[in-house]
Amino acid sequence: MYLKKLLIAIGIAAVVLSCSKEQTGQTREDKLSFHAQADCSDEPMKEAAVSVLAGTRTLYLKSSFDKEIDLFWQDAATYPWAKIEEFEPTGTKGVYRITLSYPDRYPGVWYARRVGTLSAVVPGKDFGVFLPVRQGATDRVVEDFSAWTYGSADPWSDISDTPLDNWTTALKDRGFSSEHVGSDTLGRCYGRVGYIRLGDKEAHRGSVLTPRNDSFRFDTLLMVSFRAAAFKEKVGSKDDNHFRVEVTGGGFIRDYAETEQTWIDLEAPYIQNKEDFFGSDSWFLVFIADSDSNQMTATTRIKIPPGTDTSEGCSRLFLDDISITRLVPDVDEDFYAENEGSGKDKIMTTINTE
Repeated sequence: MYLKKLLIAIGIAAVVLSCSKEQTGQTREDKLSFHAQADCSDEPMKEAAVSVLAGTRTLYLKSSFDKEIDLFWQDAATYPWAKIEEFEPTGTKGVYRITLSYPDRYPGVWYARRVGTLSAVVPGKDFGVFLPVRQGATDRVVEDFSAWTYGSADPWSDISDTPLDNWTTALKDRGFSSEHVGSDTLGRCYGRVGYIRLGDKEAHRGSVLTPRNDSFRFDTLLMVSFRAAAFKEKVGSKDDNHFRVEVTGGGFIRDYAETEQTWIDLEAPYIQNKEDFFGSDSWFLVFIADSDSNQMTATTRIKIPPGTDTSEGCSRLFLDDISITRLVPDVDEDFYAENEGSGKDKIMTTINTE
């Protein structure tokens, strides 16, 4: 029954569950609190965050009770994604050390938030405290293109290529769009089996724009994650592997905060002759920020066209696993600093995904 009460309360911010002296025989000095510092001199924690890379996090529990405390981990996963490795007294009266271990976030949802709860309770008493623990950040847009079944999964085949204009209504309703270049009557964003391709062998240029999201108007920092790989023949020629990521509708590339430049040019690896033709180095992160004079809005979108202003010839670009994640300063993990800015994803490529 007690655990059931705790589970019902998980969605609320960290709150001490305490009763008055008349109800339980306890005093207002009876306390339990989680802390980040070993001496517990810091303010009680309201929430905790762990890295998206596997590791451990040490926390501390301060108790005014003269009896042992029970500690539980709870989350909504079929198999709990974190584990209490250690819960022991530190040697200081009423202070316990907690070591929590957690795995990597896995491919496809590497930065998507998941939450669990540490619950500390006094056995036999209706008294406890719980701490939300999160890994990752809040997704605004997520697409793995698994619903796309056009043409072939083989990147060297262009049989039954289907441009965005001819996608089913259900797929168009997911919100992606493509600009027509010049007098071209088609947006050269082609649906494939489980991914999309921009551009074609006739050197038509394509682009893709991510869906609109009304919540962008409340955001100040975004992180765009995606996979990109450029076309090359199995033997012989290669396309131009440069591409651009541009912010439209408000916001700018965080790396250019001084000038508020709205685009960044990048280089994609070439497709590889194996089942995962994208390769493990195909992951990218691009960071978006805003200012008082250039705020994000409900019409903010990310545009990705292959090639650059000086590109010539073909520049076919394959894209997959596009996500846009909201980042909250001083709350979420500082992915911008960890990745040293926009470009190749240096955080997750520490994991062997081949």
